[in-house]
Amino acid sequence: MRKSLCLFLIAIVLVGCESVRLVKKATSYELSGMYEQAVVNFLQSLERKPLKNERALLGLKRTAGAWTDELLLQLDDAYATNDDDAVVDLYQRLMRLKNDAGPYGFQPGIPVRTHIQYEEARTRYEFNNYQAAQASLDKDDFQQAIIHLERIMKIDPGYEQTRELYDYARCEPIYRSALESMDRGHYRSAWNKLERVRLIDSDYDDVVNLQREARVAGLMTIALRYYPEELRRHPGLYRLVDAELKSRFSKLNHPFIQLVSEEYIQQTMEEQRRSLSEHRQVDPFAMIPVRVQFTGSVVQYRVEDGPVRKTERKAWLKETDRERKTVYKKVSLYEVEQSCVVTMTFSYEFVSVENARVLVAGKVTDNYRDAVRYATSAYNPNDLIPGDWGAGRKDTMYTDAHRRSEMLTLLTARRELKQPMDFDADFAGRIAADVIRRISAYDPEK
Repeated sequence: MRKSLCLFLIAIVLVGCESVRLVKKATSYELSGMYEQAVVNFLQSLERKPLKNERALLGLKRTAGAWTDELLLQLDDAYATNDDDAVVDLYQRLMRLKNDAGPYGFQPGIPVRTHIQYEEARTRYEFNNYQAAQASLDKDDFQQAIIHLERIMKIDPGYEQTRELYDYARCEPIYRSALESMDRGHYRSAWNKLERVRLIDSDYDDVVNLQREARVAGLMTIALRYYPEELRRHPGLYRLVDAELKSRFSKLNHPFIQLVSEEYIQQTMEEQRRSLSEHRQVDPFAMIPVRVQFTGSVVQYRVEDGPVRKTERKAWLKETDRERKTVYKKVSLYEVEQSCVVTMTFSYEFVSVENARVLVAGKVTDNYRDAVRYATSAYNPNDLIPGDWGAGRKDTMYTDAHRRSEMLTLLTARRELKQPMDFDADFAGRIAADVIRRISAYDPEK
């Protein structure tokens, strides 16, 4: 609680210091006659400290008034020289000043003549920019048309057909580029460009149908294939790899990658037969053949068990004799250590069904290690006390909690090394992750 309070107080002090710094900076600008910059800094000071900030409040009203006078004088000069662009820009700046400084009690005194001047200039400004935009569109100069239309939209988005022409100027060059990509067989590029168009205007021309056409033409339908002899050698691993791949492909959400089942070909033939018998149009997505086959094989599955190392340990066995007295008997334990390393390598490739060209290939290798360290004894672990004895040694009994706990841990530790198949699930996940990463990064247009 105290720490939070201290942090809160520090934050208040820092805000106050920053507010004072901004006031000093604004005052410096004011003395130099740079009223716009002064207004900006006074506003920032008030944003940080809106209460009990009289210097900033008075400074804002003073410099905002001086800046208003400057803008009005410049606007009169621009109107006198028929500079409609400048009139519109200066009037918009006056409105922004009014909106920014208004919450702090400042209202610029804008004469009626200024509003009249602006309305006259705005009418010509919109008309001239609209005409210029249409002329640019006639010449397919879309970028210049966008510039003119954006000028209109800043002051009147509903003017004539500004919104429609603006969307057209943005969409048309991308749409044309998409058509060129389609003609070159670059279906992914075409689809992505059409997606940009669709996000601007989903009803633009035939963008939806073209996207569908591009996807049908460029979709990679992938079938998983494994060699029977490999399946027999490592059935568990292949089962896990297959499950992981199907799971990750289903979550991929890639417009040009689709995993299909082994029955896919039969399904496409059945769809074609039904369409013909029912006299309906065939769904193009239902007729796409398998275009890519994924094949993978385990090229290495090596298990290396380390040697078993046994070490004799001395202990004392707590017993009760016939006279119900506690006695301690010298006994030996055997500490056992062993480790193993499992090395797995899986290679795979995506092959084009059309021309047998390898599209993507990869290899995943990993080493898994396991080790056991335990102690064996025929006695109850709770009756054993670590110690030392033997020829040339002093009989010693270690009764401290640390050594007793260490012995109990060894006596109850895991004694079996993990089986190679225990690592299969993790390795299958690594394989699937690598496969998805590589096929997602594959771009047939590069």
